[in-house]
Amino acid sequence: MMVLKIIILLIWVLFIVSQTQLLAEPSTHQLQGEYEYMTNCAICHGAEGKGDGPFAEQLTKQPSDLTFLSKNNGGSFPETVIYQLIDGRRVTISDEGHEKYNIEPFHGPKDMPIWGDIFRSVEGDEGAVEDRISNLLEYLKSIQAK
Repeated sequence: MMVLKIIILLIWVLFIVSQTQLLAEPSTHQLQGEYEYMTNCAICHGAEGKGDGPFAEQLTKQPSDLTFLSKNNGGSFPETVIYQLIDGRRVTISDEGHEKYNIEPFHGPKDMPIWGDIFRSVEGDEGAVEDRISNLLEYLKSIQAK
């Protein structure tokens, strides 16, 4: 009877461990976002998002430490603000509840490129642009300081 209890306990522990490992694995969106980040952002913000990329010293303003976005926002990731900063346009909600883009640039004069414009010129499809930015946000959420 004791052996059976030990076997059941071991099976239960293995099940819990396997579920924990599944939860810890990054999603496809997060992995695509990491690729986007490493391809387009790491040169300035650094491989770990600390603002220390190889091109950072060439800029007039030090790139942001992207690992403190949540901490600097009261513990909540500022998804809308960061999305708009990357996209370069403000998203507003119409009276009918539909999203619309404000054509007036949100980004302003900064060293960081307006990636939304670059993605739109490459993709030619607003849905693909939204996916690229959303994936990037998933990755940025994953590197936030605890």
